[in-house]
Amino acid sequence: MALRQTSTAKKPTATGSISKGTSRTLTVPSVGLSISKAIPSTSSTTSAKTATLRNAKAAPLKISKSFPSSASSSRLGKSDSKTASVSQPPVPKATSPSASSVSSTRRPPPKLPVLKPLDASDTLQVAAQLYSWLYMNNSLKKAQKTSYTAAREAVEQFRQKLRDEESEIADQRIRFETERLICFLEELASDEIAEDVAWAMQTLTRNEGETSRVMSEALHLAGQGLKSVDYVSPMHRPNQLLDDLVRLKSECTDLEATISRVLCKVTRGDSNLGPVLETYLHLLKGRSNNLDTAVELMLSVKENVGMWLEKESLAIDANGR
Repeated sequence: MALRQTSTAKKPTATGSISKGTSRTLTVPSVGLSISKAIPSTSSTTSAKTATLRNAKAAPLKISKSFPSSASSSRLGKSDSKTASVSQPPVPKATSPSASSVSSTRRPPPKLPVLKPLDASDTLQVAAQLYSWLYMNNSLKKAQKTSYTAAREAVEQFRQKLRDEESEIADQRIRFETERLICFLEELASDEIAEDVAWAMQTLTRNEGETSRVMSEALHLAGQGLKSVDYVSPMHRPNQLLDDLVRLKSECTDLEATISRVLCKVTRGDSNLGPVLETYLHLLKGRSNNLDTAVELMLSVKENVGMWLEKESLAIDANGR
């Protein structure tokens, strides 16, 4: 803002008269209006400046006004006004940024890379590689399909062949088992060994059942100890079990002798009866060993019961004395 001010006011003299007053003119070039105001020389200078600024801010208009100086008019009867021009630039208006300015401030988008077209040599090379891969893939698929078909046909042929062989083998197996059974029955029906084999089989079956029962009772009696002792006849049950064990042991010995004699009579190398009797012979040997152990156990039980009875008799004698 450019302000231009001229003042020709004179200070009052000693006689008390004022020759001239002061005047101020405000001019706004942008609107083309002028403001003229006569202000008293000394007292109204500050108020004139404030009014001028308010009028310039409120409305940029050119107004002409003349204010007579009250002091000068009363004393001198005349007023001199002098214009003072004040130039003020136009107030800029707040405007929104235009679309062109906004678009100019934005960054341009990055440019996408442009792919150059392939040369004729590159295209031919790619096509050659692709054709070779496709040819290899098709060749492998055809070979796989041919191999799968051939393998499936071979498996089907082998399955049919195996089915035929199994049918023949099944017939031969039935025939073979039947022949073995017939030979076994013929050996059992022989006059030399028929009686011994029959007695051995019957005695072996009976001996197996009795041995299992007697050995279970012997183990139970030995496990209870002195709790199962009968005070009336404390040695009755151990002696009974001991007799049964000895009898079964003698039966096992007789069975071993009979089976050994039958095996001596079987001279055929392809005999079916020999392996069966040998198996029973090993079974009888193991059973005889178990019976011997049970006999020793019963003897130990009888010894314990005898020692307990002797102790009780000594205690009774000691109490009687």
